[in-house]
Amino acid sequence: MWARAMAAVAASSDSSLLFLVHSGCPVSTVAYGAGAEDYATCSAWLQWAINRMGAFNPTMVVVSTNANVLVSAMGAPVSEAATEAGLLNVLRELAGPNRKLVVIGDPPILNQVGPDCLAAHSSDVQTCSTPPDEAIHFPGDQAQIGAVASAGGSYVDPVPWFCTTSVCPAVIGQFDVYENRYHATSTYAASLATVLQLALGLQSAG
Repeated sequence: MWARAMAAVAASSDSSLLFLVHSGCPVSTVAYGAGAEDYATCSAWLQWAINRMGAFNPTMVVVSTNANVLVSAMGAPVSEAATEAGLLNVLRELAGPNRKLVVIGDPPILNQVGPDCLAAHSSDVQTCSTPPDEAIHFPGDQAQIGAVASAGGSYVDPVPWFCTTSVCPAVIGQFDVYENRYHATSTYAASLATVLQLALGLQSAG
């Protein structure tokens, strides 16, 4: 979901960018869910991605995964401790000398599917909002914070980009925020390119 935003950040900072993306595959060495075959496929892809990244030899690695879904909603739930350990195993392979390692945390999770709710409540979009204490799922967040700290990297908290202290809305300004319950729309994520660039500590070129 961060693809357009990251592309804009790379262009603004005059950086080369390599995307390694597999939908539905958490960045983890821990088996999850009910399907061993699905996990084996993800595990094989993850090792390929680590090797590919090593050949690229980047100065910065930015990781985005969905730890809160892993902890709470994917088949057989994974504990916070196991989620942290599984992510840390991968981050240690991604870390390297003179390489900045960053994990972008999960966005808040809506109680309802964003587009479906907005279609049903076009005259009252606040019906589709979720209170922060229901939208922010701390176990997965804490697992990511702990893992990246142990790997010597830094954590970017995206929650302030989605929520106020009182509400996590489905519409912000002119943007539909959510593609489903868990992912931002590419247009909303792209609108965050400037704040994402600041969070990553990348300077604009020229």
